[in-house]
Amino acid sequence: MTRILAALLILAAPVAQADECDAQFLRLMLDGNPEVPVVIELTQSFNGAAPTVTRHSADGSGDWLSEAVDPASLPWSMQRGEVMYSSGDGGQTWSEIGRFTPEQREAARDTLRREAETRYDVACRADTRDGVAYQLVEGRYIANSQQDAQMFLRYWLDPDGWIALHEMQVRAAAYDLDVTQVLTRVDAVELPVP
Repeated sequence: MTRILAALLILAAPVAQADECDAQFLRLMLDGNPEVPVVIELTQSFNGAAPTVTRHSADGSGDWLSEAVDPASLPWSMQRGEVMYSSGDGGQTWSEIGRFTPEQREAARDTLRREAETRYDVACRADTRDGVAYQLVEGRYIANSQQDAQMFLRYWLDPDGWIALHEMQVRAAAYDLDVTQVLTRVDAVELPVP
């Protein structure tokens, strides 16, 4: 009887690990990192075009600034409270371009929650990048809100669970998008006043 119980426990271990991995992927997909001051170096390529680089700074309150780095001539954007702004002169002047209300944020989260139900190929494993050890959590899902795009997400976690690196591949009927984010916690972020 003890051997049977031991065998069942051994067979159940991979299922429990798979469930834990799936739960972790879902949490990362829906919640990301905690709301703390952060600077994100974001590189993206749309339909195979030359990549663009943006520096995204968030102050931990939900407010953020995205500065064009390469090419530097691209517009900047910012959100303060519910108001979204754009600047075509490197942050010297700002124009209001719209609002993103708490209701709109929640609707976007609801859409993501629904799309998360389509997740598949979720996996967790140890990984090393540039000599640094991470836990890699990855998976796929279908974004119905994005022309049934095939989404592939990869998260590299520090030992304390912080997403240090995030990659996203989007494959849709009309476009391809590749995004890499390097996320760095900082003590504080000071945003401009529009």
